[in-house]
Amino acid sequence: MLKNVKVGKWPYQVAIDYKNNKLFVSNQRSNSISIIDAENFTVVKELKELCEYPEGININYKNNFIVVACWFDDEVAIINLLDYSLIKKVSVSGGPRSFGNFILNN
Repeated sequence: MLKNVKVGKWPYQVAIDYKNNKLFVSNQRSNSISIIDAENFTVVKELKELCEYPEGININYKNNFIVVACWFDDEVAIINLLDYSLIKKVSVSGGPRSFGNFILNN
């Protein structure tokens, strides 16, 4: 099934939550993360003003969190996978854009 889903401005990357049947889309120009129900492809929530230019996004099931590379802020945001609350932000250098699974060690 193919379907277009309207999310924020400049969608950049998608993370798939297989356990909870959700999709997470980082929206660069909206400074947000769209959360999509993967069964009916509707946006169920948008995490706004998380950081400037969220780009890379991934899920860590071992610790139940979502990791977002915040390019403009030089930070990595860690979000609770269960209630979508911000756990913390970690300062990094050089405009993080993405990262590999070796960081998350699922």
